[in-house]
Amino acid sequence: MKGPFPKISVVLIIVFLIPAVSYTVFEINSLSEDEEMIKEIYNNQLDAILFSVNQSSNDLAESWSKKILAQLDTISKDSDLDFRKMLEESWSLNAIVLFNDVTLKECGIYFKSDTITRDSYLSQLKKNLLTNRGKVDKLKGFMENGYRKLEPLGHIGLGERNFYIDNLLVFVLDQDQDFFQYAGILIHPQYFIEQGLAAKIQAISQEKFIIAAINGLDNSVVYATEPTPDNLKGQKRAFWLLPDYYLSIILKGKTMETLVQERATTNILLLIGLNLALFAGLWLVYRNLNKALQLAQAKSDFVSNVSHEIRTPLSLISMFAETLQMNRIRDENKKKEYYKVIGQEANRLAGIVNKILNFSKMEADKRVYHFKNEELNNIVDDVLKIYEYHLKNNDFVYEIIKQQDNLPVHVDRPAIEEAVINLIDNAMKYSGENNSIIIKTGTDGEFAYVSVKDHGIGISKSDKMHIFDKFYRAGKGEIHNTKGTGLGLSLVKHIVDAHKGKIDLISNLGEGSTFRILIPKI
Repeated sequence: MKGPFPKISVVLIIVFLIPAVSYTVFEINSLSEDEEMIKEIYNNQLDAILFSVNQSSNDLAESWSKKILAQLDTISKDSDLDFRKMLEESWSLNAIVLFNDVTLKECGIYFKSDTITRDSYLSQLKKNLLTNRGKVDKLKGFMENGYRKLEPLGHIGLGERNFYIDNLLVFVLDQDQDFFQYAGILIHPQYFIEQGLAAKIQAISQEKFIIAAINGLDNSVVYATEPTPDNLKGQKRAFWLLPDYYLSIILKGKTMETLVQERATTNILLLIGLNLALFAGLWLVYRNLNKALQLAQAKSDFVSNVSHEIRTPLSLISMFAETLQMNRIRDENKKKEYYKVIGQEANRLAGIVNKILNFSKMEADKRVYHFKNEELNNIVDDVLKIYEYHLKNNDFVYEIIKQQDNLPVHVDRPAIEEAVINLIDNAMKYSGENNSIIIKTGTDGEFAYVSVKDHGIGISKSDKMHIFDKFYRAGKGEIHNTKGTGLGLSLVKHIVDAHKGKIDLISNLGEGSTFRILIPKI
């Protein structure tokens, strides 16, 4: 439709659609940023938790180093060192070694297990220290700056197939010691975690997290606050003092990734739902505006067409009345013919006015029908008597084919006459160059019918769906250019429905149209 409708569509797009799409894009981008921020906050919290566990492990190892230093301070070079009590007090502490350099030429070793020989320990220790010579040498530099650092040097395997696996921690002794320069602590990782850190880990979990200590050598779970799934996924951080082990922490029930994904999915679904609701609202507004504008245009066309419809009979009445008034016609028979035309055109004018009034009543649901037993053929005959002059005056040839048997119906006679007149009038308007009409009566099952057939321009498939709508007229071509009120077929449909009947339409473009009114027989 031309006119204001495209402008309104553009306004709707600018006012509603563009802001909605822009807001959706903005929210989706914001969601991504928010989720990243949530992940970062969550990761920072987990880092703090894991830091606390690592700090506890560091404090425990520091306590051992302080005990070793305290005992060394109480003895002389020639005294016997005895760390047996210290080893027996801790399940996770397996051995203590004192040495001057990584070659272990001068060293003292004290170990708990009687199944491991001194030579086995020294052999494995030497390999480890030689491999990590650089780290050991740097410990003195830290000490010179006032910081004693415990340096983890990985694991050593002892016994058959390295069955006993200890982790080695090395630190520098006090500089005023005149016999040994370094001390090493060999700890059993699993006992170290179970005996030294379990309570701390359990307290930190607060029944909100599952915290597990994992052996990185074989990915086995050394300790966990609760039974863990086979495929353990979560935040992972290495133990400071146990390089081959790491801590894993996961939320109970769902991982953070799952929660973030669910939240993002929920928000996106809400956005989609809101947009769908908005689009549905826009579509309803669009459709209603379209209908309102079409109706406004139809009403405008209706006023124009009604003016034309009324002008034609008024012109004829005025012309014949003026001719008679001026006594230009001397022939009495001719005068009678003119009087007849004036009467018929007055009736036609009254019919147009009645059509508008009846439509108004129909719209207000106030039209009242008065039903009586009638004969359908007689109704059709009376209609043709009224409309015959109009047909001939417009050079139309009509044929009437009536069923010989009576067609009794229970109807409102004026309403049925109006319906038939509207169909004939419609056929005349759209007959094109073929000015012939066929009017037929008959029976179809339990119905009596009257049909009006023209050989004109026909009706397209798309127009058939709306042909009985009020004010509706085909949108283009010769059909649209033909004058009419747009009320005729709408009134016919209303009248037929009031009589509990049916109306059929058979039409194709260029092949004419056949309208058939079916009324229940009595």
